[in-house]
Amino acid sequence: MSRHYSTRDFFRQMPNALLARYFQARGLFGDLDFSAMKETQPDELFAAWLSLTDGQRKWTRSFATSSS
Repeated sequence: MSRHYSTRDFFRQMPNALLARYFQARGLFGDLDFSAMKETQPDELFAAWLSLTDGQRKWTRSFATSSS
């Protein structure tokens, strides 16, 4: 049985270092301290992601869905 895609779950499953590298390479969330976030608890990242425009969120979601 497949699960529904959830950005929050995706952020929880990815190591913070990889999330930091991905978003910083795209010029996003430069003020976010990824190393201070606890692994599997990316609440600050998710809140920042929600503040993006719909277009930016759609663009960043392609990272998660293109590997499946």
